[in-house]
Amino acid sequence: MPGKKHTTTLSGAAISDKFTTVKIIRKLYPPLTIHRRPPKNLGPGEIQYFGGPELTFVTPESNFVYYKNAIVTHHGIILKGLTLQKNLIVSYDVDLKHYRFRFLAHVLLKLKKITLSQTNKYVLIFDNYSGPKGLAHWYSDSLTRLVEIKDEIKDHIALVPWYYQKNKFIAESLELFGITNIQVIEEGCKVKVPNLYVAQHIAPSGNFNPENVKKLRDFIWSKNKLDLKFSLGERIYISRSRAEFRYVINDTEVAELLKTYGFSVVYMEDYDLAQKVSVVYNAKYMVSIIGAAFSFVHFMRPGSSIMEFRKRNDGVNCIYWALADALDINYYYQYGDARVHHMGSYNFDLTMDVALLEKNIQQMLHTNGETI
Repeated sequence: MPGKKHTTTLSGAAISDKFTTVKIIRKLYPPLTIHRRPPKNLGPGEIQYFGGPELTFVTPESNFVYYKNAIVTHHGIILKGLTLQKNLIVSYDVDLKHYRFRFLAHVLLKLKKITLSQTNKYVLIFDNYSGPKGLAHWYSDSLTRLVEIKDEIKDHIALVPWYYQKNKFIAESLELFGITNIQVIEEGCKVKVPNLYVAQHIAPSGNFNPENVKKLRDFIWSKNKLDLKFSLGERIYISRSRAEFRYVINDTEVAELLKTYGFSVVYMEDYDLAQKVSVVYNAKYMVSIIGAAFSFVHFMRPGSSIMEFRKRNDGVNCIYWALADALDINYYYQYGDARVHHMGSYNFDLTMDVALLEKNIQQMLHTNGETI
């Protein structure tokens, strides 16, 4: 059992410069070429929206790294001297590359600087996409790294983001890893860390190393306090009807159809992490709209099936197809008509064609030998 939690809130070869030393502690994974399977119900001409036609992806080498005298911002961005460590920044080229000088000025002039202890070892376990509402990225980009280094950081203090206290899923998952010594980087602050350790991303965000995600899945299964016995049925529809955006506009109609095929309607916000993991572990079929609900694909069993409601002609958001493929889960999808709130990858709601959905559900069940 984890010990008492101590939380402090703050308002290989070495490469050196006058400010910072960087050292590779060990290699986590070498570069890997991944050959993905197409969706089970891939439509004509739609392979381009899943990275086709080759469906091949190469992940770079990943290492566990040590920094001496680094700066870490409240968003989990590391500076070595005055240099942004862009290989540890999610979506650097899109979000930060053209604004880096303005961002550096903000960090240097606006953020309150706090220097941490010279004698402690600190491990950074979040990045600029972890939150404040980043459940999907927390599981896919943070926990995938944490599972690789968990046995090496037992005497380290974990640096966590200012929104840690507001996001129950972060605290729940850290408890599973036995992380009890925590230091919060408050909003509006940067910390100078004399001894910083960080695992590089196992794969670029939205992509996965199969060995790594299976390791995370097995670890989370092994820590389930319900022994994976809590179930809401083998067929579940995760509804986002309570969400502010990215929900199914005709959710009631969709839910009623799915109920006729034996699906239970599930609201994930009603359950704690142990229950959520157990629910998806026991599900053979899961249907939902693209979003955080599909983060729990991480904990489904191989051979199970998912159906994702997607925005039409979306070639950007393929994270859950990639995750399902890495975990040997069958992936199906259906396009919906989008009502876009404002520009951005996820700022939309969908109306689903229920007649087409019935055909797709029948295909998914029939393909897997189920009685309809």
